[in-house]
Amino acid sequence: MYRKTDTKQIQTNFKTPIIAQEIGLEDVIYLQLIVNEKGVVGQVKVLKGAHQIQNNEAVRAVSMLPPLNSGMNLGQAAAVKYTIPIRITQR
Repeated sequence: MYRKTDTKQIQTNFKTPIIAQEIGLEDVIYLQLIVNEKGVVGQVKVLKGAHQIQNNEAVRAVSMLPPLNSGMNLGQAAAVKYTIPIRITQR
């Protein structure tokens, strides 16, 4: 199960590429991911992206998440598909 602490972990993992910082790229990237029965994040793909270097970094950051709690269906662990936004802003 995806939690707010996972958002913080993505923020920590995401490193804005230097070229994106220099030209001030800001956007929202929508990613789809699957958390399998064991809680492992996989099959991360971009649904709506920004610049390719930012898309790649977003996929990398999400793929680095530690195991999450898996979903449950009728008392059994189940894979769950999530769609999450990643907002990129320049500070």
